[in-house]
Amino acid sequence: KARLQQHQHHAKIASDWAKLLLRTSFEIPPRDVCAYAQEAPPPESGGGEIPPELMSQVRSCLRAVIAHARPWDRESLRQARIQDQVSALTKIDLAAVPAFYRLVKAELSHVEDEEMLVSARKVFFSAADRLGGEGEGKGEGLISDGDD
Repeated sequence: KARLQQHQHHAKIASDWAKLLLRTSFEIPPRDVCAYAQEAPPPESGGGEIPPELMSQVRSCLRAVIAHARPWDRESLRQARIQDQVSALTKIDLAAVPAFYRLVKAELSHVEDEEMLVSARKVFFSAADRLGGEGEGKGEGLISDGDD
């Protein structure tokens, strides 16, 4: 019974996160979302205080990159891959700033195990088909490594 409750809890976390991505990040291309972070002064490497506005802009960019990652599987949602894509779009080296590294890790924790990934995918692709026709298999290559 405890295992079932844990499974249901993980599935709810993942599906709620997928719904958040759909509401906030699906309809706008990542390049457009991430452009705002490029305009802010860059954070200091290695730490320091991150202005809340910049943190919010990077979070929005991160969510847009995740929402448009295809085919939305374990490989396309690998932390280093997502982090590199956000870094390229924002012109900020996320790996060099601990707060941004933790932000990427926290966002991807919503799909950290296979059952969470499956739950999120199900919600994401079902709703994405209704919203914009970008379900599984469509939109392939929206974001790729080395696109800039």
